[in-house]
Amino acid sequence: MPEVPFPQPIRGSVAALLLPTPAFRGCGPQGGNGLYFGLSLSVVSWMVGIMGGALLSRTEYFEKLSHLNFIPSRAVNRALGIEQFKWILKNSYFRFLNQSIRVEGRQADLASIRHHMTLAEINHLVGFLFVASAALYQSFHVSLVFGLSMTIPNAILNGHPSLLQQENKRRLDQLLNRAARRDGYSTEAPYVRMKSTSRLKGPSRPSAM
Repeated sequence: MPEVPFPQPIRGSVAALLLPTPAFRGCGPQGGNGLYFGLSLSVVSWMVGIMGGALLSRTEYFEKLSHLNFIPSRAVNRALGIEQFKWILKNSYFRFLNQSIRVEGRQADLASIRHHMTLAEINHLVGFLFVASAALYQSFHVSLVFGLSMTIPNAILNGHPSLLQQENKRRLDQLLNRAARRDGYSTEAPYVRMKSTSRLKGPSRPSAM
């Protein structure tokens, strides 16, 4: 059986990550190569994030990670382009990728939706750290421009989704607090204290990805 050649783009990306030799350092504009490699590695990081999130969800740290809130200010999130990013997700193919975090109808299971939002957030956070580690490595072994260029697609494909899920959770928590007060539960961490069968009653609902 004839040997199938390894695709050139993949071969270049793998070699750039594992073998930062002078030949790859001088291969074209370093900024452009960094963007291309960062984009490729960010897509790969989605699978890394899924595996990492699945492992973390089985540990005691998952509950602590569910309370992450990096940028609570809506103004700062808006300045970072989270609203535009949300619009792109809602009007593109990506809206079909994770149906478990959509709030549809008044009988939505809010506690379950919040759990899946947390899982999606952690998946992207693990992916972000994975690419950021590779970018730091490349900054020292290839060039600073190459490493910084890798962070651009990483911020868009991993950083923004993680921040968006945190914003969605903040809006969902408002509904859970409202439901907790109505049902007589404590408003302190209601998404922990409430039953997983909490339902959405009323017209208000958070926008889903």
